[in-house]
Order: sequence, then C-alpha cells, then structure tokens
Amino acid sequence: MAKVYEGEYTISELQSILISRQIKFEDNIIGPGFYNDVVYNGALLAMKNHAPNTLYLSGIGWSSLAQAEIPRHTPMYIPFEYRFMAICEKIIRGHDEIQLSAGGPRRHCDVFFLGAMQVDKYGNQNISIRGSIDKPTFRGPGIIGLQTFSTFMDRYYIYTRNHDTRTFVDEVDFISAAGYKNRNGDRESWGFAKHGWNPNGPKEIISPIACMDFDEKTKHMRLKSVHPGHTVQEVKEKTGFELIIPANVPQTDPPYEEEIVTLREQIDKTKCLKRLHGLQE
Repeated sequence: MAKVYEGEYTISELQSILISRQIKFEDNIIGPGFYNDVVYNGALLAMKNHAPNTLYLSGIGWSSLAQAEIPRHTPMYIPFEYRFMAICEKIIRGHDEIQLSAGGPRRHCDVFFLGAMQVDKYGNQNISIRGSIDKPTFRGPGIIGLQTFSTFMDRYYIYTRNHDTRTFVDEVDFISAAGYKNRNGDRESWGFAKHGWNPNGPKEIISPIACMDFDEKTKHMRLKSVHPGHTVQEVKEKTGFELIIPANVPQTDPPYEEEIVTLREQIDKTKCLKRLHGLQE
C-alpha cells in the first residue's frame, strides 16, 4: 500500500495530484490556456507515475512537453511560452489542434481540464464575465475553445482556485461551457448524443476544499469528498446553492509520498505550486 505523505503540502499541490489521478494509462489530454500550472503539473505527474503513453497537448500546440527537461525559469502557466519550442515533441498548428480535439475522424484527445470563475449547480462554467453582459463588473480571459472541448472530449473536469459563494453560484452570469443543463435546455434536447458528442457535463469539480460530482438522475452537484483539514459544514457554508450531501461523505485521499516526491523533485522544479500558497522550504 502506498505511504501517505505526512509533511506539509499546498492546496495547489493537492489539486495537481488529484488531477493526475483522473488521467488513465493512454489518455490524451488537451490542456487549458493561461494560468494552467495546476493542470500542467498534474498531467506531467500522471505521465511520470502511471500514464507514460499519454499525450499532453497544450492550449497553443506544444505537444508532449513531459518528455524533456523543463527550463528552470519557464513559466508553465503561459501556453504561448516560446521556450517550449525547444523541448516539445512537436508543434501543432492551430487548425490541426482543433481537428485533433474536436469531433471528426482526426480526433485524438480524450480528456480536458478547465478552470472557472464561476460554476453552478448543474456544472455550467463561466470564465468570461461577472455581472450582466451589458454592464459587466469583471472580465475574465474568455471562452476560447472551452465549449468545443467540453462538447467533444470523452470527459472533462473543472478545477477552481477558490471555494466560496462567489465561485459556486446557483446560476452562472455567463455560460462559457455548458454543463448538464441550464435554462435553455439540456444536452439531450440540444442533440449531443444524436450527433455523437459528449452527452454529459463535467465529470468532477476539484476545488481547494472538496471534490464534487453530479447526481445521475437530477444532474445536480453532489459532494463527493472533503479534503483533509476541511469539513462538510464548511463546504455547505461556502457554496452558493444547496449541494446534495450523501449520508457518509469520505475524506479525499491525501497525497502519497511517491506523488509528492515525484512532483517536487522531477516536475515542479520552479516550486510554482509552493509559491502560490507561500509554503517555505
């Protein structure tokens, strides 16, 4: 049995590890855009530990970055980083990348991870604006590719930097990627299954304090597990709608020693995941 890591770790390290556990042996991953350090490190951890045949395709076309040494000062959260050109397996043009990740005979990618400014009870995701579309109070990075990838991937996951009532809302202000259903209908009525597209919304939500999935019948968000150091009551208070709470909610499996050692010594050499939360050496 794997040995549980007994030292300190950051929320970002835990989220990267949880993401790595979702990646199967021969999954091919399409990575998100800016500020994707958590997903990127999680993908590389999976490739090192249990998924060596996985292809990681970044949001701008760098392929299989895990097969080479990452330059120490390379910011892994910027998909346009030019230094990746020297270490990636190949560079893929934009239209080819879309064909590899969208529907059609060339589709090659299976899994997608995306962040969110807001996510609602049915898994609709917003990374575009807060407030009304006429008078937004905040503008995010936008939806580039999100609806395409969440439509055509076999499965996709959402991770959030925060877990509070501003992030987990009853209804998102703007739909950047559709979940299971919303005021406009659901994936069945939109013809997703009819066209061979993914008939499901996000498989799981990974937040800093808990993991959520969705009820099979109602498609309403459900508490799956609570991270070490947090409680069910805390999750309820920090969620802007009523979660489905099972009778027994387990604790999220903590990081294992092998996962932390591999992550810190072989992958996150810039200590990005530590610096995000101020964990000192």
